[in-house]
Amino acid sequence: MAIKLEQLKKAPALKTLAIAVISVIISIIPLKFSKELFLKNTKLRDTIRERARLLERGADTAKLKKSAASEIQRLRQAVESSEANFYANADDIIADINRFADGAKVNLTGIAPLEPLKLKIPDSDDVYVELPINVKLECGFYQLLAFLRELENAQRLILVSEVEIRATPQNIWEHQVDLLLTLPLGPAPAKK
Repeated sequence: MAIKLEQLKKAPALKTLAIAVISVIISIIPLKFSKELFLKNTKLRDTIRERARLLERGADTAKLKKSAASEIQRLRQAVESSEANFYANADDIIADINRFADGAKVNLTGIAPLEPLKLKIPDSDDVYVELPINVKLECGFYQLLAFLRELENAQRLILVSEVEIRATPQNIWEHQVDLLLTLPLGPAPAKK
């Protein structure tokens, strides 16, 4: 049923109908293309977002690796510098305790090293060694405080683990003091 152009000119209703059909077809075609473009655009936007997230994660990972590497380096330097805080031998320990006693004006009546305590360091073959030492003093409270201050301000690490103070019956100003000092000797490499 083909309509000729001349029939359209004669029938205005038919002419209006033809224009409406052509207008609908013309408006549907761009809608179809715009829908396809919208879908392509959405897919591209999602792809871009996903790749941006992957790049961010990669950048975060790179930052984390760089940060971790610098933190590991800082910790290594701290460990190396802290090794100077540990005693290497008993002669140095006894010399320092004698020097601290002289400086605090306490009467050092005895030094007795005890059996070293060896602790295995987890995830390593190294062993951490602590040397407990019994120190006996006779002094007043102020001299004891001065001696403890000397220990606290020492260049090397000395821990005061126990303190026992007893009055001296002959002199109320003097006390007998037993100290248990613990000296970290640091990690000792495992024997191969």
